[in-house]
Amino acid sequence: MTTVQGKAFTDLGQGLAGAHGEPLLTGKGTLLPHTPLQLGLSAAREHAPAWLVAGFAQLGAPLFGGTLVPDPAAPGLVIPLVTGAAGAITLNASWPPAMPADVELFLQARVQDPAGPQGFAASNAPLGSTP
Repeated sequence: MTTVQGKAFTDLGQGLAGAHGEPLLTGKGTLLPHTPLQLGLSAAREHAPAWLVAGFAQLGAPLFGGTLVPDPAAPGLVIPLVTGAAGAITLNASWPPAMPADVELFLQARVQDPAGPQGFAASNAPLGSTP
């Protein structure tokens, strides 16, 4: 495991290359209550459908030739998105005020990409941990 951005995020790997190599998903923020959180996807196919998958548990299931790391089952979620002209997406939010310590949030992005196995690329999987 390597640090993605700051102490709160650890990179679990599991990316799957597409047209521009493995898309990179990064997290920035401390994951303290009411603090800024930024998620960034880069090196993805341009103007492509993408999905941000988030879960509070690790699934590790095979999906489109790679591994789906987060478990999107409730209370997890899947957010449909579209990459921009640079093959990137930036999401800004605030960390919730009532999140307890020692919570783990698993993240990963999937991008529709004909150059990827089975027509999809996958980002690495950042793990966010609340202090």
